[in-house]
Amino acid sequence: MKRRLAKMKRILSVRDTQMKLSEHELAKAGHRYRMLEENAERIRKLQTATRIETAEQHADMLSAGMELFGRLMQAESNMAVSISEAREDLAGAERQNLAAKANFESTEKLFENQRKHASKTATFKANNQINLLYNNKNMETRNDD
Repeated sequence: MKRRLAKMKRILSVRDTQMKLSEHELAKAGHRYRMLEENAERIRKLQTATRIETAEQHADMLSAGMELFGRLMQAESNMAVSISEAREDLAGAERQNLAAKANFESTEKLFENQRKHASKTATFKANNQINLLYNNKNMETRNDD
């Protein structure tokens, strides 16, 4: 029974490590998503500022402003793709985290049940051994009479 408990303890330790790794991956994916959202907001602000400034610029700066605006538009579309990928990664990390937590909790419950069963079995064996010793002593005294 001790071997089984030790084995379950090792499995529980592995499940705990898996859960911690999935939580780390979830935090990483969330951080990446937030960073991309912040960058997208910066690009939108730059686009707005460039659009306003372009109207006020002279003709020689107009082409440079238009080029910058075009690059910002391209960056925004690239950022949108990156954000959607980050959302998918975040959703996948959340699913992995939930699965790891569920796996850990079920393993933990199984370990607790086996530990309780082992404790009850040990108590039962100890009580039976005491009863056997008591009964053997009574049998010997009866046989002596």
